[in-house]
Amino acid sequence: MVRSGGACTLNFDALAPAFRAAGRRPRTGRPPVIRSHDTYGPGNALQRTLSSLQEREFAWYFGGNTAFFMAMQMQFVLRALLAYDLAPEGEKAAGLGLVTLGAAAPMIFVAPVGGLIADRVNKRTLLIVTQSAAAIISLLTTFLILTDLMEYWYLFVLSFWAGTIFSLNMPARQALVPLLVPQHKLMNAVSLQMSGMNLTRIVAPALAGILVAPLGIIGVGESGGLGWVYLLTSILFTVAVASEFRLPPHGMQAESEEENFIQGLVGGFRYVIATPVILMLLLAGMLMPFFAFPVQVMLPIFAEEVFGLTGGTGFGLLMA
Repeated sequence: MVRSGGACTLNFDALAPAFRAAGRRPRTGRPPVIRSHDTYGPGNALQRTLSSLQEREFAWYFGGNTAFFMAMQMQFVLRALLAYDLAPEGEKAAGLGLVTLGAAAPMIFVAPVGGLIADRVNKRTLLIVTQSAAAIISLLTTFLILTDLMEYWYLFVLSFWAGTIFSLNMPARQALVPLLVPQHKLMNAVSLQMSGMNLTRIVAPALAGILVAPLGIIGVGESGGLGWVYLLTSILFTVAVASEFRLPPHGMQAESEEENFIQGLVGGFRYVIATPVILMLLLAGMLMPFFAFPVQVMLPIFAEEVFGLTGGTGFGLLMA
């Protein structure tokens, strides 16, 4: 330390050995240059892109997440085809819309409650329970189709419960990612998760539609092919459940404040309204489902009556 004109200054040249001994460098007056490999480690571009998968727990989560969304996206196609087959003649459009409403309504009204539940219970346990329930519903649907016992109203009830389960599953699934990766890999992990989800939206509908026709040869009744593809979705849900058992059982439960569900729900809505960025993101996220989803619901009718595409292949490709 050097005193000059009554002020104290540090002699960095004298302190440099101490900094080196401590594994640090003295400041030079210039900010450090941050490069991409400083954040994600050395390696080529592909290694940095997939860096989050180096975390073993996130890799298990990512695999299960992909299997879950493959099954869910395939069931969107299968449910629409099944509703189209079971709805009375002349009421095909109404039948499609009603079954879709049964599946979508819980996603609107149950999802906020699902977020509150995810804040208060072990997220790993919640995922295992909800995905197991999804697999059971899928197996029950498979049984009803292959035994030729499926009725339209059975499909409506099963679709409602499937939508309810998805609404409870999704908040816990989204909130789990920050608990599985270090902070500096969080953006990479979220990007990989969203990329995998969007990829299933392309691959799963086409795969479901393509498999329906050949598997229908060994099916029972007119919808036999749908039953065998439903069985495939049950297997994918089971794979997702198995992957969740590889996640750590501890540290998955958030510390929630002492408040009841109603207070938490009201507090969540108040926070969204009081935070313009969150509110705008929420409204923007509602635009595409509001305008695009009704078109997707009617695609079986467009495929067969407008484009002349019979069977599930044409509809699956349109969905993709």
